[in-house]
Formats: sequence, C-alpha cells, structure tokens
Amino acid sequence: MYLANSTFEDVRKYLKNNKEIIIPFGAVEAHGKHLPIGTDVYAIEGIIDEAKRRKLDTMVAPTISYTIARLLEVLPGTISLDFNPCKNYIKNIIEKFCETGFKTFYLTTYHGDITHKTAIKEAVHELQKDFNDAKFYGIDLWPLIVKEAKNKITEDDIDEWHAGEIETSLMMYLKSDTVRKDKLESGKRLLKVGHFICPGRRNNNGVYGRPELASIDKGRKLTKLGSQILFDFIKNKKYDKYVEKN
Repeated sequence: MYLANSTFEDVRKYLKNNKEIIIPFGAVEAHGKHLPIGTDVYAIEGIIDEAKRRKLDTMVAPTISYTIARLLEVLPGTISLDFNPCKNYIKNIIEKFCETGFKTFYLTTYHGDITHKTAIKEAVHELQKDFNDAKFYGIDLWPLIVKEAKNKITEDDIDEWHAGEIETSLMMYLKSDTVRKDKLESGKRLLKVGHFICPGRRNNNGVYGRPELASIDKGRKLTKLGSQILFDFIKNKKYDKYVEKN
C-alpha cells in the first residue's frame, strides 16, 4: 500500500493488523549535466516499486525529498537544508506517524550524505524519549547497492560516489526520458584517503564516476538488486546482513 493513494479508512484498516511503515528519503540535488536533480527521489521510488512487485506489503509513506545535500550545494538547483531545521522537520513528520498509530519505522534512504543520515539519527534519538515503544530501523541503500554490484553488475574499477555508472544506469532504466545522453562526462574522485576536510573535494560537474559505462540492462539489474536488499531487510528481517559498520 502507498499512503498517498490510500483513504483514511484504508489506513485505519491497515493499522488494525500492521503497524509498520516505510519512510523513503531522496534529495533535491544536482547529478551532473546528464541526470535530473530529482535522481535520488526517482531511484528510491523505483526500487520500492520493484520491491512491491516482490510482494512487499508494508505501507509506504510519500518520499521526503528535501534534506541535507552539502557536497553539491554549490551547483544551481541543489536544495540543501540546514542541519537543525532538517532534523526537526524529519522528527516532526515521524512524530505525527507515531501519533497516528504506526509503531515500526523503516527509514529508507538512497541519499548517502553523512550529515543527512546524522539528522535522521538525531531525530530518532529525540523521538525515542517520547515514543519508547516505537522501533526504528534505518537502511541506506546506496552503499549496499555499490558493494553488492561491484564485479557482478558494474564495470567501474573504483567505487562510484555520485552520478556515475550506477546512478546513470538506474535512471536509464527507471526514467530514461530524463537522461541527457549527449551530456555524459566523467568526474574525478578528488577526496584523498585520510582527509576529512579537503578544499578540493568538489568538482565542477557534480559527477564522481564514469557514467559512460551505464546501460539500461545494468539499470534493470541494479533496480532488482536494490529491491531484493530492501525486501530482505524488511520482509525477511535480515537486519544483521545489512547493518552499517561504523
């Protein structure tokens, strides 16, 4: 079920037997000259749609699109929220779902920004003081897809950061009419190992990878891979397999 397509009576009936909900997170963020600013939103929604075809019956909330996107905020169209307003925005949304009667939350992001994920964690930390019977599970699909696809689906010899082979392939499959194939160009991965602050971290085109390696077939495989990861995490409760290593 999708909350946006449901009536209040549908939700009331659902909550009688199921208290779980998926809250997806995307971003409004530049993705090179060849991909749309809504790439992260299209990707997470496409992966969830595919998981639904696998009979994932958990309620899905509308995607939270506006968040923190600091790396690409220098490029026009990227909307990066400040930390506290973003955290409070996320907290307020989840709080209202708690008050509605939902008890188990799968906070599912495709946007890998560390500060974005910290905002989600801090929101949950504050919420648990008032809703101690609620359960929160967070999963970042992006690094899991990168890891599982390496040497199986993808060809790029270095893990992609942004708007490269993986994201371009996903968009070719999920939203082909938005991909500007005449604008494909690679971008360097500039952050050096050991640098947590680096003035050369940003480049001029918002690409950190090799989008010219992308294909529709890879996009199809990557979408199925992402949906299987999500299905395993939620339906099969394989939390340990996809735990984030800190």
